[in-house]
Amino acid sequence: MVEILSFLFVVFFVVGLFYINTKLDRAIEARMGTPLERGEVAFPSFARTQDPEGTLHAELADLLALRPDLKNTFAQGGLTGGGNVVGAGERWRWAACRQRNVYAAALTAALCRLCPDGLPDGEADFWQQGFLDLLDEGEGHFLLGLSYLRLYEPFHEEYASVAEEAWLQAVAHFRHSAAAGHREGIDAALLMAEIGHDLPFTPPAKLPEPLPSCSKKNGRNAEAMYWRYRAAEAGSIAASILGVQYLKQSRPDKARAERWLRQAMEHGDYMAARILFDKYRSGKFPDETEKNAALCMIFFICQCGLLEFKRDITDAELVSAEEELELDAHVRRLIATHKTEGRELHARIMKDVYAKADAAAEQLERRLAQAREKLPALCRKAEERQRKLLSAGAGDAAPAPCETTPQDTGKPRPAAPARNSAGPLAGKPASRQPARKAEPRRSFARPDKR
Repeated sequence: MVEILSFLFVVFFVVGLFYINTKLDRAIEARMGTPLERGEVAFPSFARTQDPEGTLHAELADLLALRPDLKNTFAQGGLTGGGNVVGAGERWRWAACRQRNVYAAALTAALCRLCPDGLPDGEADFWQQGFLDLLDEGEGHFLLGLSYLRLYEPFHEEYASVAEEAWLQAVAHFRHSAAAGHREGIDAALLMAEIGHDLPFTPPAKLPEPLPSCSKKNGRNAEAMYWRYRAAEAGSIAASILGVQYLKQSRPDKARAERWLRQAMEHGDYMAARILFDKYRSGKFPDETEKNAALCMIFFICQCGLLEFKRDITDAELVSAEEELELDAHVRRLIATHKTEGRELHARIMKDVYAKADAAAEQLERRLAQAREKLPALCRKAEERQRKLLSAGAGDAAPAPCETTPQDTGKPRPAAPARNSAGPLAGKPASRQPARKAEPRRSFARPDKR
């Protein structure tokens, strides 16, 4: 009896220690970012670069940070190392249907696509289309893309084929989001193109003017160039890169370069302002009165101060910055002459930038609120679909989500989805082949069949 109690004590101690360590790991990730966000997870083998300088990993971290509630919902699933797929799927489905968690619905749709074995035929299509019906096309595909990126990390070590499929699905959904004009979707499609992948690309629409004739070096491939132009159109600071690329052509297009650099400055890009100042001063861009140069330098100093001090700089700090930049006496006289107008220009631009950001945040919140209102109807459709499958004798139909939070379950091996012509290699998210009926059904949507 004593030996049994000792054994049980050891078991409970180990389980408790594992639980505490898991909680601590999640707390650390919430504060410091996941390994993928910290640049500790390699890109897929088909990527054009592994980013030795860490620049693209930093941009990927910024992308994943755009929807913090998605990160929190993903962590609640407890999916680690490609294991506990069943438990994670149950928890996300429960959160979607019992808590009206829109992000959980996105993760459920993505997990169904990546791990279809043991699920009813058409389960992935049902959840994906149902999720897209909750939101507009731009935001819906964007959230699905982020969900697949989140799922890339836990699968990348043990299940490389599943992880690579997650990455390619993310590319495909970001492309759809970008084609719908979603600004963040455009930025995401651009980043994935810069990292590189093996999906063929056909531009969804013709551009209004020729792209800069740059080489493919440093990520300047055709798809990256296309999405960079679209990002610049949408108001991204990518406009400054586009402007510089027009300058670096064998035959520089100065007019287009100046236009895109000024557009970047109009969206708060201080480096674009500095480049404009240099080009005006050197005579590359026309500026007979030298007023443009002065205004650009004032904007550059004011914006740098705003970023550093989180407030508008004083006149004394403006003069101090002139000294630090070692501006010559002539430029300093120009700044003094146009100081008031330059400050007003900076204030106007930043007011507009903040107003657009606030409007975008309010619009996103409205969309998510509307999606939360629609989510119960999707869950009712899921339950009705399950009842029909059960009545038809399909043993793999899932019951309604339980009323309490699902607990940890087993650790089945994820299925490695095969690429097919209808999948993301064709540039669009599409169906997987149905699960083979001869295989045992072990669906994360079936708590009673574990």
